[in-house]
Amino acid sequence: EVSAWCRRRCGPPRWCSGDGCLGFPTICWSMAVCQAIAIAMSMSLMPLANPIAHGRYALSQEVVLSKLLADFVGRTAFFGVPKPRLGRGVHRHALLVWVMELVRAPMWASIYAWATGSSWPSFLEADAVLLY
Repeated sequence: EVSAWCRRRCGPPRWCSGDGCLGFPTICWSMAVCQAIAIAMSMSLMPLANPIAHGRYALSQEVVLSKLLADFVGRTAFFGVPKPRLGRGVHRHALLVWVMELVRAPMWASIYAWATGSSWPSFLEADAVLLY
């Protein structure tokens, strides 16, 4: 039996690919996994602020402050995004979550490579691009 909370949040099980695991539909687990990946990607870059800035203290502080500002804006915007409606709205919401994560992944990989000393993502030499 799917819990009442998940039924309200994710819609009826017929739209959610069955009962899923632990009473939550598969689509709910998919979105939770995507968010866990996003959090892990975000957290992995914070300790690398100095290597990302290649030892420039002022730039590393800007990287940290930009990251904190982005986290604040993202968490605040979460409250403005409407909850998915029953039925197909859940699938659109899950698609949006995964598309955003897939768009972020190449930039995260580039910044991670830049922090480890690779010269491959040369477009990150511009401070404005790096902070964005």
